[in-house]
Amino acid sequence: IPDFGIPYVVVVVVVVVVVVVVVAVAVVVVAVAVAVVVAVVVVVVVVVVVVVVVVVVVVVVVVVVVGDVGNEIVCNVKSTENFSLLNYIILSRGNTVNSSTFVQNPSAKSSTLKFIATSIMSPSAKIVVYFVRNDGELVADSVTIKVNGAFENEVSVQFSSAQTKPGKPVNVNVKASPFSQVGLLAVDKSVLLLDKGNDFSVSQ
Repeated sequence: IPDFGIPYVVVVVVVVVVVVVVVAVAVVVVAVAVAVVVAVVVVVVVVVVVVVVVVVVVVVVVVVVVGDVGNEIVCNVKSTENFSLLNYIILSRGNTVNSSTFVQNPSAKSSTLKFIATSIMSPSAKIVVYFVRNDGELVADSVTIKVNGAFENEVSVQFSSAQTKPGKPVNVNVKASPFSQVGLLAVDKSVLLLDKGNDFSVSQ
């Protein structure tokens, strides 16, 4: 090492200071890089949260209380966003059986839909509710319900006696709507024990 008149101690101190400065700069660079990565992650999380909130805003929940034919069915429609006009369509057997629009308080986020279940809605019906947001977006939800009572004309049969003997008269009391055409068929009970796969039920 050339002798420039500088003590070796001073040279060592200068080298140490340079090393410390380089390390400090490296630490600062790493810290800045980490901060940038954290900021990017935070931005991504915020964007995801905003998207989720937007999706939640347009959700409509339909809660249905099911009744039989002739009874009232109540639907509680709830949304996380206000709506003033609510539309609904009732579909059954591939046809539109009912539809309507009703107005409510513009600041409301829920509404109650009521209608009478009819035989044309059995055995099941789909209720579609929807409204249009201020930006033109269509918000909709649907639910399928079961409606009991498949027949418009309910028929009942009663016998005058549960048991009788051959040759004895039996009275059959049939109740149905006026001007109904009624057919009666008597089948030996032993025939029904053979196979029940071909029998017709109310649901069929």
